[in-house]
Amino acid sequence: MVEDTRLQQIKEGAGLEESRLNVEFIEFLRKWSTPVLLVLALISLGYFAWNKQKEARAARVDDAFAQLNQSTETASPSPDALKRIAEDFKNVRGVQIMATLAAADEYLRSVQRGVKPGATINQQGEAENADDILTDEDRTRFLGEAESLYKEVYGLTDGRPGLAIHRLSALYGLAAVSESRKDATAAKNMLDQAATLANNNGFLEQAAIIQARLSALNSIDKPVTIYAKADLPEIPALKPPEPEAPAVNPEDQTVGPVPAQEGGAPPATSDESAPASGSDGNPRRRPAETRSSPVATARAAPPARGALAAGDERGPAGAGSPGRRNGARLGRR
Repeated sequence: MVEDTRLQQIKEGAGLEESRLNVEFIEFLRKWSTPVLLVLALISLGYFAWNKQKEARAARVDDAFAQLNQSTETASPSPDALKRIAEDFKNVRGVQIMATLAAADEYLRSVQRGVKPGATINQQGEAENADDILTDEDRTRFLGEAESLYKEVYGLTDGRPGLAIHRLSALYGLAAVSESRKDATAAKNMLDQAATLANNNGFLEQAAIIQARLSALNSIDKPVTIYAKADLPEIPALKPPEPEAPAVNPEDQTVGPVPAQEGGAPPATSDESAPASGSDGNPRRRPAETRSSPVATARAAPPARGALAAGDERGPAGAGSPGRRNGARLGRR
């Protein structure tokens, strides 16, 4: 029965059909293998190039911010260097705007300080080079440069809500330029726009600052004169006061120890009458004024006989010491 089933499954020309399928597969590989491999190679190459471009873009961003930080972290940044950074990295998001703002701020700061950017200031607050002091023409030119750069930032941030803080900085700068020119109307116009922008974006602290600046606009018409050191009067040198010697009363000084008098009478004080003069005309010293020392007192006043004997007997000397023998002799006498 099994053999009959196998005989029914036998098909004439089955081997030739399988051989034909193998030949077709081989021909397919011969025809499409090369294009497929090229496509895979192109995909791999594109992925590799995309990664390299991504790394180069990241390196360019790092380089842009490194140059920007290097320029702005100096004591007196160069506006020309900052403008060059803004021009070289236009395609780096944020760097162009921040570099332009920094350059405008430096022009405005130079006008406020009265010296050119990069000027060396000594410890007395004076420019070491007289050519670094701004003239009226330099001041006008620097204010124009600052205004142009602030307007550039204002135009770059137009219609871009994510850059609202930079737009607000540009309005601050334009208001400061107008204040430096004593133009209160233009300054108020810029500050009003800044107040609207701050309120619309929720910058509450900035809105309070703007209101304070608006309140101070009335005082910009009052001239503020900054004098040079050469125009100031010389400050006289102050001589330190000499220390005063303390007042000493000779009567309050204690000359030496005062021996007690017989009968328990108190010693004489400085309030008593002055001592009488001697035959040579010099005043005699009172007993209280005579200098003495414990050693001299001990030598001048020998102890009593009984005290000497008792002291010899209780002294540190031995039984055969001269002190003990002297005490015994005095006792026999």
